[in-house]
Amino acid sequence: MIAHPAGPRHAEEVQHTGAPDRPTTAAEVLTLAPNVWPQNAVRGDDGAVSIAGVSV
Repeated sequence: MIAHPAGPRHAEEVQHTGAPDRPTTAAEVLTLAPNVWPQNAVRGDDGAVSIAGVSV
């Protein structure tokens, strides 16, 4: 039996339809998901993210 302070169904692992697979490498973790970030969002070589040239 799974016990979780937020409730019995909260601890169940559910893969939602349309959710991407879990990242397996560091490069996959750092990839900006196109369905979340604007098209003009980029991650620079230094790891910083900018949107339309503005660092965020």
